[in-house]
Amino acid sequence: RPPRVRAGRSSTARSSLALPSDADRAEAALAPATAAAAYELMSATGSSRAAAPEAQAKAEAETKAGPGFAAAGEATGFQTSRLFNYRRASLLEAAALTLAPVAAVAVAQLLRLRRAAERQLLDAPAGGAVTTAWEAVALALQLLGSLVVSWAVHAEVCRRPRRYRPQDVALPDSRFVQRAGGAGDAPPVHCLVTEGGGAAAARPSAKIQPAESAAAPMRVMHFSHGFGASSLSFAPMMRALGGRLAAATRFVAQDAAGFGMSERPPAAAWRDYSHEAQIAQGKEVLAALRPPGAEAVVCGHSMGSFTAAGVAEAAGPGRRKVVLIAPAIYCRKPGGAREQVRPRGPIARLLWGAATAAGKLCFLAASPLLYFALWRIVGNERFWARGLALAFARDKVDEGTLLRYRWQSLTRRWDTGMLLMLYARLFGHTESVAQLMDRAVAELAELAARGDADVLILHGTKDGVLPASNSRRLQRFIPGARLLELKGAGHCPHEEDPEQFADLVRAFLEEPPQPAGVAEIDWLRAGKEGKAVAKSDG
Repeated sequence: RPPRVRAGRSSTARSSLALPSDADRAEAALAPATAAAAYELMSATGSSRAAAPEAQAKAEAETKAGPGFAAAGEATGFQTSRLFNYRRASLLEAAALTLAPVAAVAVAQLLRLRRAAERQLLDAPAGGAVTTAWEAVALALQLLGSLVVSWAVHAEVCRRPRRYRPQDVALPDSRFVQRAGGAGDAPPVHCLVTEGGGAAAARPSAKIQPAESAAAPMRVMHFSHGFGASSLSFAPMMRALGGRLAAATRFVAQDAAGFGMSERPPAAAWRDYSHEAQIAQGKEVLAALRPPGAEAVVCGHSMGSFTAAGVAEAAGPGRRKVVLIAPAIYCRKPGGAREQVRPRGPIARLLWGAATAAGKLCFLAASPLLYFALWRIVGNERFWARGLALAFARDKVDEGTLLRYRWQSLTRRWDTGMLLMLYARLFGHTESVAQLMDRAVAELAELAARGDADVLILHGTKDGVLPASNSRRLQRFIPGARLLELKGAGHCPHEEDPEQFADLVRAFLEEPPQPAGVAEIDWLRAGKEGKAVAKSDG
């Protein structure tokens, strides 16, 4: 039974006895106006972000007067609670969900007493008070468990938010790229594809035009997001860069397998969620959307730095530029990759195989609990609000930021994709995590040593996820790499201040190369004063 979305009503007319309308059940896709309004809020930067709350408040006031998603007021806004929140149970449903388990437990108890009477076991034995107390506790636990199961099953079956096909929640700049190396049944990869720069640079406040409407670009920027994010995390920076770059540029932000609005591969193809498969997808997407002769710029954030390193290696011919944002790449020493520790001897291999099989069985056995945790925790707005506040090094985040991270949960099988991604990362690697990191560093170092790549690393000093010392170590291992430490920035500086971050990236792309080393940027004042203080040359 498919989940349903409650029809839009005003708060006063929202009776607890009201049930979803037939229009809600028949709704198969979000209206284009809803997607457009959501994308406008998610990609807002600077002054447009400051005006977004007032615009949304006005939109919500207009939407409350209409019948919901089909209302004319949808052209200017939407209500996120209609998209992501569980439908509130009516009085009738609440009474049924509470009384049904009580009645079931009471009937079971009466049947038990009847059987005991037939067997003449009604007389309490010695210590009967203790036995009666334990029976009361067991009965209470049974009743509580029945209530929890009743409410949980009803919530997930009848009141869970609707899930859509990726194409049904696509945004104005969405493009689904069919993998060149995949079969016809291979699911396409979702990307945000826009174009800017050139003539648009003279109009910093202008919106990025759709990719089909622009001239052939001289540069292509490929973005790989971090864990838990999606291509939408780069939407504000893409808009800011589009108004600053002098050269015509195509921006391609790709969704990793298991995230965003890409169709989730089936369980039989679980290896498509591994790091190696993600790098292969990135290479195919860049090859499909890169015009002949266009310069390649590869950008990766956090976990996406693995993908960026692999894509940069195949982004030739010619010199390419690599931008790493808070990279989750740790390397103890430069040079060759470490050997993977493998069991030696038949007994060791047998024990290793048994341990791996036991781990897979435990993961599969825990899948129902993991599903429920994803539905109730990851789908909760408070979870994202608190987690992003820590990652952003600020007290709270705006509505557009929350929407960028929650939008992917509208796609069907997003929970299955998340579990398959975790399974592939645990059991699907042909290399250890240490080898993956060493290989990424070795590829970047080799490109830089040959003079085929310029590498810029940006890391916030208040990053609560990865310490800035990790990027200092990485900078020393890559010849000619430059590190900018952003004082006061968190783990996602490209989302915290997209316009200031775009200025730093524009300088790296279009100004004369800066000497290798480490520089410190006052993140709170650099946007106004433009000052960068060099710390060291190492």
